[in-house]
Amino acid sequence: MWRTGFTVDDGPLRAYEDPENAEFLNSIRRSEVPLELIREARGGEVYINMSDHRHEEYVPPKASLKAFSGSGHTLGSPAPSVVGQQAHPAGAVGGASGSTVISGPSDPKSAEKKAQDDLKVDNGQPTTNIQVRLPDGSRFVIKLNHSHTVFSHLL
Repeated sequence: MWRTGFTVDDGPLRAYEDPENAEFLNSIRRSEVPLELIREARGGEVYINMSDHRHEEYVPPKASLKAFSGSGHTLGSPAPSVVGQQAHPAGAVGGASGSTVISGPSDPKSAEKKAQDDLKVDNGQPTTNIQVRLPDGSRFVIKLNHSHTVFSHLL
């Protein structure tokens, strides 16, 4: 809480007078968790730590370097697909030539070889490695070009 507004999780300053903030502030006044925070928690716990800076002008926090700024996805499905299936099912990795499902066979070594053969990695382009964990708990590492994409769709 600042002199002219409030912030949530080091976000932008939100004005006390803005009608869009009225519900949030009314919840705080009633000692209730604002619905906005409950929605963001998606069923998880909500921790509120309020600091009273109402006698100070707002100063934005210094931007901290974040090593990863992309988005993350959970891969997998209750019923794994079969290696070699085309399209974009759960756990699929693809490039310009379509996609290859990398989960399915009970033998992780054969799944790794099949995925690597189907991906057609261009060693002349930048590459990276991704570890894949199969439903049975086994795992393997596949080499991909930076141009490959990972698709995720949970059933």
